[in-house]
Amino acid sequence: MPAPSDAIAHLRHVLADEYEAFAQALCTVPPVSLRLNAAKSASKPIFADTTPVPWCATGFYLPQRPSFTLDPLLHAGAYYVQEASSMFVEQALRQHADLSQALSVLDLCAAPGGKSTLLVSLLNADSCLLANETVRSRAHILSENLAKWGSPHTAVTCNDPAQFAALAGCFDVLLCDAPCSGEGMFRKTPEAAGEWSMANVQLCAKRQSRILADAANLLDEGGLMVYSTCTFNPIENEEQVACLLQHTHFDYVSLRLDLAHFPQVVETCQTLPNGKIAYGYRFYPHRIEGEGLFIACLRRQDHPTTPQRTTKPHRPDKNRAVNAKERQALSAWLDQPKDFEYIQHLGEYYALPHALWTRWRKWANNPLLYWLNMGVKLGKLNGNNLIPAPELALSTALSPHINTIALSHEQALSYLRKEEINGHLPTTSNTWAAVAYEGLCLGWVKILQGRLNNHYPKEWRIRMNS
Repeated sequence: MPAPSDAIAHLRHVLADEYEAFAQALCTVPPVSLRLNAAKSASKPIFADTTPVPWCATGFYLPQRPSFTLDPLLHAGAYYVQEASSMFVEQALRQHADLSQALSVLDLCAAPGGKSTLLVSLLNADSCLLANETVRSRAHILSENLAKWGSPHTAVTCNDPAQFAALAGCFDVLLCDAPCSGEGMFRKTPEAAGEWSMANVQLCAKRQSRILADAANLLDEGGLMVYSTCTFNPIENEEQVACLLQHTHFDYVSLRLDLAHFPQVVETCQTLPNGKIAYGYRFYPHRIEGEGLFIACLRRQDHPTTPQRTTKPHRPDKNRAVNAKERQALSAWLDQPKDFEYIQHLGEYYALPHALWTRWRKWANNPLLYWLNMGVKLGKLNGNNLIPAPELALSTALSPHINTIALSHEQALSYLRKEEINGHLPTTSNTWAAVAYEGLCLGWVKILQGRLNNHYPKEWRIRMNS
């Protein structure tokens, strides 16, 4: 779909002499890129003939786009299909966050989860990530993608950024990948061009300003904010962060651009009226092998203001500590059960690593937050028997002693379609088993007399035929 005339005029103004090269790049096939999940796929290569993404240690380009949907390893979380420019967030954290320390990280506008899975892969075992999405349907996609990635050091919420106000100063790193007008996606997502208008640009800019205002006080002193969009408009990019710099105690921090690896990233630099230097980094599809991106990094220089006291609604507490009997029943399903704390939330049981547990107890004091997941979702107890959650099978914390059934490629696709699995069946009945493809778990089956009852979530099932 071609860009509307007002969008073309706008982009000509932004790109000046480079517009024609940019327009030609939009007519080319988008590059295909993905990130490997080192916790699941480090043992062997998944694709042949890959080329490294220069700014991401686990990012690779593929020569052509395979049918990812029909690859069970994608659904097992062995890799994440992500646009290469977005992986540049890794540079922001490697250069300006001390990844050896225990960090609390918030991804404020996180769906569908590409940057969240990247963030949690960079963190150590004493750190944790809170990933949030405002739109309910997108929040569930975010939760699914993080579950498949398998890290137990994450939690997922579905809230407006303003509802985080009670957590002032709680985070060391905050990523704000703000909703935008999407000019950088014109090649990859052609319908974005048809939806573009200056009115939408202005609407996005107002929303971005509000999100940044809500986000600023969530960082502790010295905290790092990473702001990004997939658009080219200065109104949504440089002007947003410049306004934040002029009205808050933030300073810009620059990124080192290794000219040997990515010389075509455009650095913008301006001096603001208050004397602060503003740096931004732009990715253009005619300059780099990727789509459009803007990114800027800021450092908080003062203490956050004390939040207003939030009155807790009069409603039953949604969380309950587990007793010794429940803990024993749950512990058998985890590889290192002593590394976790256990809670019941709305009837489901969860295991939280100690570092996440410590932070989550503070986060959960904010009664406005709506939790979709935290740590490892274990499932429900029926007496002493666990009905395991799909997320548990995908977690890297799953016990290696769980009964597991290896599936062929066709059997795995049947499972992912929530169909009957044909072939050799176990003789043991009325027990749970994980099903795996090439050593990576996909989910659960219940072994019944003569058949396997497929417990793959219907909302996750694939509909594509081979």
